[in-house]
Amino acid sequence: MIIGIDLCNTIANVNLELLKYFSINYFTYPFPEVPQDFFKTTRGLEIFIKAEPFPNANIVLRNLNSQGHRIEYITNRPKSAYFMTRRWLEMNGFPAGCIVFTESPDEKANYVISRGIHLFFEDDPRVISNLIKTISLETFVKDWQYNRSLVYQQGLKSFKRWSEFLGSSSVLLSL
Repeated sequence: MIIGIDLCNTIANVNLELLKYFSINYFTYPFPEVPQDFFKTTRGLEIFIKAEPFPNANIVLRNLNSQGHRIEYITNRPKSAYFMTRRWLEMNGFPAGCIVFTESPDEKANYVISRGIHLFFEDDPRVISNLIKTISLETFVKDWQYNRSLVYQQGLKSFKRWSEFLGSSSVLLSL
């Protein structure tokens, strides 16, 4: 089974790094305080390498990978962040997997659907809104203020901490 993983604010706490540069309001996403091309700048790219991983995310994903499931990291980061992203995953103990760069929330959702991913972890409400059109996709939403207005329905579940999945990786896959 292919498991799709978003990077920013799902396994990497980019929001915390952004607070060092901007006074962001977590209720509006994307953050209007962050300039549109910020993540293509040197400072923006540095945020990706400085972001702390969420505790236990690497353990949960390594457990899933050790069960024979393929991990794909799917992100809207700029392609210029490839080597930095690969290095961050290695430094923080995440399992190997291909990194797919998409240019918009719509493209990301379409990729997930067309790729036949069965289990997906995401935080962006724009991507999730497109994914809930697909019944066969189980999506776990990393809880943030900006995605709490989503209407949760079959196949869509919220989680606050990766530790919620410890010891239950097989439960994840039996949903």
